[in-house]
Amino acid sequence: MKKLFALAAVTAAGVFAFKKWQETASEKSDWKASTDKVE
Repeated sequence: MKKLFALAAVTAAGVFAFKKWQETASEKSDWKASTDKVE
């Protein structure tokens, strides 16, 4: 049972980290797109 709980915790942390990374990548591309127009 402890293994199952640990696996669930690791999976949740992985999903959270992946979503956070996607958010950051999206923000970077949005920022780049808005600054490219100025040049």
